[in-house]
Order: sequence, then C-alpha cells, then structure tokens
Amino acid sequence: MLWIPEDFSGFTQDSELVGKWVIEKAGGRYTQGATGIGIVKHGKLEVGIMYDGFTGRGGSIMMSSRCDNPKATSKWFYWAIFDYPFNQLGVKRCSVLVHENNERALNLNKKLGFVGDTVIKDYFPDGDAVLLAMYKKDCKWLKESRNEMCIRDRIEANHTTLAKES
Repeated sequence: MLWIPEDFSGFTQDSELVGKWVIEKAGGRYTQGATGIGIVKHGKLEVGIMYDGFTGRGGSIMMSSRCDNPKATSKWFYWAIFDYPFNQLGVKRCSVLVHENNERALNLNKKLGFVGDTVIKDYFPDGDAVLLAMYKKDCKWLKESRNEMCIRDRIEANHTTLAKES
C-alpha cells in the first residue's frame, strides 16, 4: 500500500478511475490491474499517474501521466509517484513514452529527471514516440527520506505561522 502523509488531502489511489482518466487523453487502453495515483481538487481529477508493464523486482515499469493543473502537484506528490515504483515495487528503472510533438510533456518529464531520447518510429498513428527513462540512483525526488520531508515541512509550517503572527 502506498504511504502518504496524513495531511495530504485530495490524494486518490482509485487505480481504475485514475487509469481511465489518464488514458482518455494519452490514448491507448486502460489495462485492468494497472495501478493509478492521482490528485483530486473540487471533486475533479487534476493530475494522475498510471503504472503498467511491471517486469518484477529489479526490473522496470512504464508510467503514463496526465496533468490538467500543474499547480495541483507538490513535492509530496512527486515523492509518492517515485517512491511507489522504486522503493515499494523495487524497480531499477521507470520509463515514459511521449509523442514526439508533445513538447510540454517532454519538457516536464526531463525536469522531473527522465533522460534519453530514444525515438521509436511510427509508434503512434500520427508520429513517433520518444522513450525516456529514470533510474532509482538518479531520482532527485527520493534523495530525502519521508521522515526528513515531514520534519522539514513542519519546520517550514511553523516559520510561516510565526511570520503571519508577527
């Protein structure tokens, strides 16, 4: 089971809901049994990650995503979406496939830490795909443990509260 902070509201692990929502925009088909993680704001999914193609501990997994509201994400969400495959499932590599013309998704994935530019010709009906990968050792989102993040967040929250009171 995916661990999340107690105060992280709007988080859903309804895999079917998230998976179908992600695929609705990304294309393809939802695979029964795929795992999904998402953020719900005002009763509407705004960000979702779907995991599929798990090859086993020490192997890899594919990630598909959809983000209708980038402001809905947080460091906790990024930590959670990489903690699940790398620490809980034990994979060495996460991969994403992005349409060659989807500059927004390519840029976002590279900012997250995915690397590589392997082109898969004619993968999509209307163009090529770019295969990007991230290895656990390179995942910047897992550099801090969840306990360190909790402590830092509490300290930051206390500083914010004190600043407002002054």
